[in-house]
Amino acid sequence: TTGQTDPNGGNTAVLMSNPSDANGFFYSSVSLQANTINTFSIYIKGASAGSVAIRIDGSATGTRHDVNYTTEWTRVSCYQEVVPDSGCGSWLLEPQSTNLNPYSEQFSQWTPVRTSVISNDALSPEGLINASKLLAEATSSNHQIDSQYYPIVSGSVVGSVYAKKGNIDFIRLRFDNTTLNIRGWFDLENGVVGDVDAGGVGTIESVGNGWYRCTLIESGNTSAGSSRLQLFLNENDAQTSWSANGDEYIHIWGAQAEQQSYATSYIPTNGAASTRLQDIANNSGNATLINSTEGVLYAEIAALANDLTFRQITLSDGTNQNRVVIRYRTSSNRINFLLSAGGSTILNQTPFVSDITDMHKVAISYKSGDIRLYIDGVKLAPSSQNSSPFTISSLNDLSFNGAANVDSFYGKAKAVVVYKEALTDEQLTCL
Repeated sequence: TTGQTDPNGGNTAVLMSNPSDANGFFYSSVSLQANTINTFSIYIKGASAGSVAIRIDGSATGTRHDVNYTTEWTRVSCYQEVVPDSGCGSWLLEPQSTNLNPYSEQFSQWTPVRTSVISNDALSPEGLINASKLLAEATSSNHQIDSQYYPIVSGSVVGSVYAKKGNIDFIRLRFDNTTLNIRGWFDLENGVVGDVDAGGVGTIESVGNGWYRCTLIESGNTSAGSSRLQLFLNENDAQTSWSANGDEYIHIWGAQAEQQSYATSYIPTNGAASTRLQDIANNSGNATLINSTEGVLYAEIAALANDLTFRQITLSDGTNQNRVVIRYRTSSNRINFLLSAGGSTILNQTPFVSDITDMHKVAISYKSGDIRLYIDGVKLAPSSQNSSPFTISSLNDLSFNGAANVDSFYGKAKAVVVYKEALTDEQLTCL
């Protein structure tokens, strides 16, 4: 029913307690046309303080937002990411990439081989009923679906698809018309990578509600011309031909083909390749708050892949003469600390971590004759360089790249901070 005037001068709706559902909850629902990433805002005011749970799409599996409200008007914004990130939020900084596969969701445009496609059959990771069912035909052979051909050049290729088990457990990905035509099997019951051909790498990532992003990489591709991505139904690991009864299926959504050494976030296509531009982070704050003679550069970061490339966060004078650097480099699973002063390298230390794609809290505290390095609250063993006196000056630029605007940081960043003073060991451990 309409009631009080809302904060913008319009009418409101009053939600009273109705008979509850089987779980004892009182609820109401409304149909809204949200934007492409499912966001909306609503003003809530209670007769007394309390809480309300909002689900985007209204289903039991939709993303739930628990909101506390008061007797004053409170604006609540709800959102559902296309591919939800795990844990706390972070900046996702990625390179430019193109989904070469022209139909990422419309599998009816792919070529079925002893399979059939039922479109809009299930809730996808996007939160919409737009996932497809891939159903095997009753015959003994391979059961697959092939994308349209797309152009490639020599260099690494990566294919990915979101998949959810139906009444069988495995999906197989294969590159067709690349150098090695790599195959990889993915266990959708246990969320693990199965058998992968030599020369390939497979990864699997849970995105919730039984969905997994399955990724296959072929780094040794020297072919140029055209290729296509193939998806196969399988009952078991390392299986090819098998006898189906005609009712075996899995669900699929969001197929992507890229010329990268790892899969980037999902890029939808609808009839043609689509490109997402490089993420750029700038305007890093007030340069007068940076102390050139001492301080701390701190970051909580994760790499997108252990791809043996330079990716750095730099505090500098805009050149390589004076700089404090935290970066990934060409060594596997290592974080590099670098400090240059007056053109001389004062510190260059590269400790090992178990997995650079996991979040790590990293700090370098600098002061002439006293450099200390920390990873995840643990002080690193000092090198002979750590106690060398130095004079560093003119630090005024914090960048998600090298001092010469190279080696952009591609990864996830939860925090990047510059402190004006060198911190104590107790403070660095706590940080």
